[in-house]
Amino acid sequence: MTHVEEFTNLTKAEVEALLECFDFLRNGYEQLIDFNRDGLWIIRMRHKTKGRILTILIRACEYVIMKDGRMSKSVAFRSTADRYKLFVNSDMTIGVVRLSPDANKTLVPN
Repeated sequence: MTHVEEFTNLTKAEVEALLECFDFLRNGYEQLIDFNRDGLWIIRMRHKTKGRILTILIRACEYVIMKDGRMSKSVAFRSTADRYKLFVNSDMTIGVVRLSPDANKTLVPN
């Protein structure tokens, strides 16, 4: 049986940043820190053999990748209501599904 981990209600920037993080994991990095509070998600990784440290700072509309304390990449997106679900299988295959615009609304009976 395959284990699946899901991340839901993500913005486009969050999805793209996580896709980069999973690519780093496949290329020899290990996760050290995963911290998410007040709209800022920080992920820190270290390369298993080279020791290089990555810090990924993720916000709703942007993400920044720092390599050994220096900015390596900065990506910004337009703010939209679009939300996504990202799922990761135990074999590190990844899928992304766009959620319907009303996915987070609660139905209230009349």
